[in-house]
Amino acid sequence: MSAENFKERAAWLRDLTSRALLSHQLAGPRLNLSYRLDAADDVDTMVLQEQQCCSFMSYAVSRTAVSIDVTVTAAAGTDAQALFSHLLPG
Repeated sequence: MSAENFKERAAWLRDLTSRALLSHQLAGPRLNLSYRLDAADDVDTMVLQEQQCCSFMSYAVSRTAVSIDVTVTAAAGTDAQALFSHLLPG
């Protein structure tokens, strides 16, 4: 990913986070994110792009009556806070 593409992607992720993230919880190597239902297409896009760029992490998506929940899991022993920082509110 080029530097320009990275900047655009980071801006897009910040926008998604600010308008659609309902809650997040970081626990060890696992990050749980809950998004508004009306952001479903963007959340699906985000997960697909994250899987393409960061295949060393696993992603699980589930939908409830009130949210789209994404769980991202990194390898044990990684600095999860740094690794997931681009997905968290700033």
